[in-house]
Amino acid sequence: MNEFYVLAIIFTIFLLWFWVKTLFVLMNKTDDYFVGKNDKSLWFIVVFFGSFFGAFIFLLWNMSKNAPHTENPIEKELGIAFNSVIKSEEEKI
Repeated sequence: MNEFYVLAIIFTIFLLWFWVKTLFVLMNKTDDYFVGKNDKSLWFIVVFFGSFFGAFIFLLWNMSKNAPHTENPIEKELGIAFNSVIKSEEEKI
């Protein structure tokens, strides 16, 4: 029974640390990092009142925003074709 309480306390301390760290990460982001004007305030409300669940949601959103974007091969081909058309039109002028 005592092991359960020790594990519960350790888990609670870990979740509290994760929540506080997420709040610090959120508040250290500049306003330019967010799309909307009030996004930082809204994320603070979600993380603060959502506690560990809000922090986890912010972590997922932050990871997806920082993930390297793969280039779509169709857009790449269209971009090359579009650039070649523009170059040929500029050569005619």
